[in-house]
Amino acid sequence: MRWWWVLLVAALTAWAAWLRVPGLDPRSLWHDDQWVGIVVSRMTLSEYRALGPPVPAGFAASLAVLARLFPDPEWPLQVVPVACSLVQIPLIGWIVLRLTGHPALGLLAAALLLVDPLLSEYSVRAKQYSMEGLLTLGLVLLATWVVESPDRRRKSTLALASAAAMTSSFSALFVGGALVGAFLLHDVGRWRRTRVLPSGTRAAPAAFALGAALVYAIFLHGAVRPSLVDFWTSHYVPVGDPGALARLLEERGAAFFTGSFPRALAPAALLVPLGLGVALWRPATRWLGVTNLFLWTQLVAASALHRYPLGGGRTDLFAHGLTIILVCFAVSLLLSLPRMRRPLSVAVTAAALAVAASMAEPSRYPEQQDAQLVRRAHELLRPQDGLLVYPFSGLAVGYYWPGEIRLRRDDRGCGFNAEVVHPGALTLHSRPRRFGPTDFTDQLRTFLASPRARIVYLGADVDADERAIVPFVVGTGYEVAEVVRAPGAVLTVLRR
Repeated sequence: MRWWWVLLVAALTAWAAWLRVPGLDPRSLWHDDQWVGIVVSRMTLSEYRALGPPVPAGFAASLAVLARLFPDPEWPLQVVPVACSLVQIPLIGWIVLRLTGHPALGLLAAALLLVDPLLSEYSVRAKQYSMEGLLTLGLVLLATWVVESPDRRRKSTLALASAAAMTSSFSALFVGGALVGAFLLHDVGRWRRTRVLPSGTRAAPAAFALGAALVYAIFLHGAVRPSLVDFWTSHYVPVGDPGALARLLEERGAAFFTGSFPRALAPAALLVPLGLGVALWRPATRWLGVTNLFLWTQLVAASALHRYPLGGGRTDLFAHGLTIILVCFAVSLLLSLPRMRRPLSVAVTAAALAVAASMAEPSRYPEQQDAQLVRRAHELLRPQDGLLVYPFSGLAVGYYWPGEIRLRRDDRGCGFNAEVVHPGALTLHSRPRRFGPTDFTDQLRTFLASPRARIVYLGADVDADERAIVPFVVGTGYEVAEVVRAPGAVLTVLRR
């Protein structure tokens, strides 16, 4: 490995780290990160098993370690996603260098991953998506080790590693299955030619199936719930309607590939079919081409079964590295021209550095500041008061409330909501989006049946259903005494 290549990849990684800084240590976690914080800091293992929140246990455990080491409620939950996003940059560069033999292409892969807009966005979120991308590349790197000597031990190691990765990545089921399937197909083809079964042909698929079944039974059972299916409806492949199927594949299928690049570079996704052809044509990389074909087939099938969204943006992040590798394979055709190899390598290197310098965007964390309002509500609440919490605000209460809370099942994406342990506290229940707007009238009447001198209301100011709550309470004999607003939240104090 050349020293200049190492220095340039290290510089790209350092540049990516600098770009992550603006998104670190927000004043409050975004509501979709708050429930992950609850899982990490407040949920017991038995509650995790019973409620089945859609966050991999291994990822949550890694966040929990940092959350217990450092008391700050925000940035410790960002460390693992940021680290995973940064490690991917030299890793994909090294993989492409190994597969193509061209340092310039390895640098191009690192630069393309650096400017991946979705990776930049979710690298500072308390979400598993950057870890999923890292595990995908880790399994691909492990597969290159298997290709060097495809014996029983190495194949079984890859299979078990794929199953183990499922504890931290839902998508590892597809990636691991595709890799194991690719090697199985190769072994079957060899057996048909020689009538000799290669070592590990049976052991590797059996090891993956057993490991995947155990991980699913322990960690993943119940992670797909009706509310999630409802949320991702437009990303599921329609069965029985060829026209709708063609339209979805054209839109969502294209987004699966173009989402790996900034908008100005989205046409680079057109190189994916060419890169796939190059991978299949070259014997040394044929396994990777087959892996991608198996992966895409699995994703379409899972989408048709309403088990995984296709073209969902963040849910595709795990495969962005594979897309970038195929684009680099397509570019490798240029570098195969003997007389042009050196000048074209210089051109590709210059292009990679130009892309990294001009298209990399700083990470931005969504603006939300309900943490301060939750703490203010805690200061205001007296034993004789009532506390009313809008469903969306229940997650902020669950994470930031200094006192005791309890978790209850809720038909929403994360599968639960939080309530304050207080005789006058109520977190409103919402119904699934597919049933239309929620009418809180009955819940409010029950809550207001016990007269209270003062009610503290925490809302999210998100829709008309919520904005009707305060007027309803006022209509029963209360008046607004104080209103405090912050981005994504509102605190209202009402007196009788």
